[in-house]
Amino acid sequence: MKDEFERGLEKGVELGEMNEKVRIARKLLKLGMKVDEVKEITGLKSKDIKNIKNDLNDQE
Repeated sequence: MKDEFERGLEKGVELGEMNEKVRIARKLLKLGMKVDEVKEITGLKSKDIKNIKNDLNDQE
């Protein structure tokens, strides 16, 4: 049972870290940074950053 709890906790932490990376990527893109720069800073994949950028463009 403890193993299940620990795995759940780890997944929660991973999800939180990913959400934070996406939040940072959105801010950097709004500031006009290039995809490669955002990739280097956040560690996200280029395709994910491009998707975020497209979402931001769709919101405008």
